[in-house]
Amino acid sequence: MTELEFKDINFITKELLDNTSAATYFEQFDQLFKYMFDKAQYETDEAMYEIARLNKEHKV
Repeated sequence: MTELEFKDINFITKELLDNTSAATYFEQFDQLFKYMFDKAQYETDEAMYEIARLNKEHKV
């Protein structure tokens, strides 16, 4: 996780804590975790693609 991502998560968390509605609080945390999971999945897919590309390059 980069420093910028860490700051983004801290900012979002602070915004969530400032909310007064428990339902909104839960919904926003749910969205945050879905975003984090999707981002991690995307980065994993990109890394696997790069590994496959490099393996293919070196087998030529």
